[in-house]
Amino acid sequence: MEQKKGTILIVEDNISVLKSLKLYLKSKFENVITLSNPNQINQILDSENIDVILLDMNFIAGIFTGNEGIFWMRKILKTDPDAVIPSGNWLKSRFLVHLKPAGKSYFSFP
Repeated sequence: MEQKKGTILIVEDNISVLKSLKLYLKSKFENVITLSNPNQINQILDSENIDVILLDMNFIAGIFTGNEGIFWMRKILKTDPDAVIPSGNWLKSRFLVHLKPAGKSYFSFP
């Protein structure tokens, strides 16, 4: 049996998605922290040693621009410049245009 390591922070406003991700990822990570409100991200980053942050890109119903996710990624990177933030596939080119100047590398998943 593979030993679980690391801590992942999942930030997702859809409670069903949040619970599903936690259920799946608790078999992969030693510690899974979930937030439905991105306003709590800095508090968690100040109190926990986070290895990976899985961040939703939209938090306001009906708005799908990804601007909220970009806002939060910039805030996270000010706190933790080495943060690993996987992100949804739909934003690939737009996302990289906004964040590549920070010198970070990111990956996306389908």
